[in-house]
Amino acid sequence: MRQEITSGQLLPCDSVMMAPKLEFKLGVKRIMPEIGAHTPRAAIRLSYARGMSRAYKKSFGAYYEPWGGQPFTVCNYNADGENEWNIHGGEFPFESAGSNGGSSRSLQKRLLIYAYLAGAEFVGEEWGGYNTFYDLKDFTLSPYGKTKRLFLQFAEKYPAGEFYSPMPLEAGNYRLTKGIPNRKRRQKDRRIYGDARIACTVFVGNRLYRFMQCSFNSYNFVTTFKRFFGE
Repeated sequence: MRQEITSGQLLPCDSVMMAPKLEFKLGVKRIMPEIGAHTPRAAIRLSYARGMSRAYKKSFGAYYEPWGGQPFTVCNYNADGENEWNIHGGEFPFESAGSNGGSSRSLQKRLLIYAYLAGAEFVGEEWGGYNTFYDLKDFTLSPYGKTKRLFLQFAEKYPAGEFYSPMPLEAGNYRLTKGIPNRKRRQKDRRIYGDARIACTVFVGNRLYRFMQCSFNSYNFVTTFKRFFGE
């Protein structure tokens, strides 16, 4: 019914609980999980959305929310205290605490960039319009708005290309023990120790680089990385 009302354009925004498989089965074209301090574990939420969207050949985005902190509040940079929900003091169980409310601009920046690098095709936001500017007359950017501009500049500088799921690489001094067959009996149990070597990939910017023999040894890996990319 709701799909009919929206002409098939219903866009789910899952908060604490996620149901992308059900949503795609019901005919939605795209999904966007909510991410922020109030809805943590953005990496897992975006990974889940990405996997389901690929399975159903659909798209996904992210929905940033600025709530958080103790007491639980939200930021508001509008000089007159206006907001999208038209909520003022005492009208809502949660409060707007001006520039000191909610989560930080650092978290906002990291989540937006992370969502983009995770493959999100679009980004929505909660309380974004009135927070972007100090007022709607001169349209002076607030710290919230400047963070959004930084994110847009980042996306413009690094246009989305083919996405590769990141592969974790743990750097440490791991050693392998390998039995070496030898005809001489006295060397029967001789062992040779060496660094574990693997084929690995490194994702830098929007390009994928491959090292066929990357040592787990952190010093060797950093040296190889610097030699390949420069300082």
